[in-house]
Amino acid sequence: MSGANGRWLIALDLDGTLFGDDLVIAPRVRRAIAAAQAAGHLVTLATGRSFATTQPIAADLGLSDPLITYQGAVVRTPGEIIWQRTLTLEVARRALHFSEARALPTHVYLPEGVFAARRTPETSVYEAMHPGVRIQFVGSLSAFLTVGPIKLLLILDPARTDAVLRELTSHLGSSAAVVRSHSLFVEVTHPTVSKGQALLALAARAGIPRQRTLGIGDNHNDLPLIAAAGVGVAMGNAIATLKALADWVAPSVQEDGAAVAIERFILGSLDCS
Repeated sequence: MSGANGRWLIALDLDGTLFGDDLVIAPRVRRAIAAAQAAGHLVTLATGRSFATTQPIAADLGLSDPLITYQGAVVRTPGEIIWQRTLTLEVARRALHFSEARALPTHVYLPEGVFAARRTPETSVYEAMHPGVRIQFVGSLSAFLTVGPIKLLLILDPARTDAVLRELTSHLGSSAAVVRSHSLFVEVTHPTVSKGQALLALAARAGIPRQRTLGIGDNHNDLPLIAAAGVGVAMGNAIATLKALADWVAPSVQEDGAAVAIERFILGSLDCS
């Protein structure tokens, strides 16, 4: 499945794929990405994180292609917003009423920044996982919100994540996309938003056929990415549903699985170790 006859578009999830809980990108992963770029392939990051927190990671890797952020709700470069999809105010408030009634710590994402009702232990955990993020505390989010946001994020005990995911999905129905992006997080975005939709749009924009797209991920929010990609790869540490959907299962993030996948499908089994 080498890309020797044309350029590929490679889309990499971040947490659990590009790096683990330590947020460190392994040298072999860095080398594989650099080698793919040097060969003329396009590399993007596909994440639920904001553009502001994703761009420094992209810059560190030398990436200049548009980034898929907020689960695909915002696709952009530093100088150009290619598209942006926001929730309606009515749907956002319905989701907030759900979380507030259950006292679930929630963040609201607007172009101006990240907002929460008050500081909690969960916000501190989030900040540790997202260096550089400055959360603004505004009291009642339902009262604060006057426009449709880009995204809502609920921070949960891992034992409750799947149950809340199911309940909130049922509560919002087809009016929103509800996904689990981490054992701690359930996210709410516009119903047409997904990493897979964004991947296909970027590929079409670059003139790259779907067959030469590679998507690599590990969690529930990566299911559309793996389904849309010409080659969908699940990390060895991925959830079982993603592994069952994937074309191939890579080693885990601790074993540099993203690098192994790029070497196998893009670099012709070149060992970058």
